[in-house]
Amino acid sequence: MGNAPSSEAWRKHVARWREGGQSVPDYCREHGLVVGAMRYQIRRTPAATPFRLARVERVTASPPLPALLAAPPVVAGAVVIEFGAARIHVEPGVDPATLTTVLVALGVRR
Repeated sequence: MGNAPSSEAWRKHVARWREGGQSVPDYCREHGLVVGAMRYQIRRTPAATPFRLARVERVTASPPLPALLAAPPVVAGAVVIEFGAARIHVEPGVDPATLTTVLVALGVRR
């Protein structure tokens, strides 16, 4: 246990992870941390700023015709994310890096 990060070091790791866009496993691999330990620290370390929620809806079928006239069609299997006034249609096969860039630009946090 002599190599385990101190409480202050964990707070710094969690803060850097929250500010970045990496997944927990990627961050841990880069910094030599154990994924389970990092997830534990994330749960026990309160966020410095309150987070905002986004509504996410999974589309299972094409919307009825009147809805098609009001909004662009959504591909079955897509996910629709509503965040404030933004409505994002995430279709199967989307590039994860592009989606992350869009969500970060909108201010969506993990």
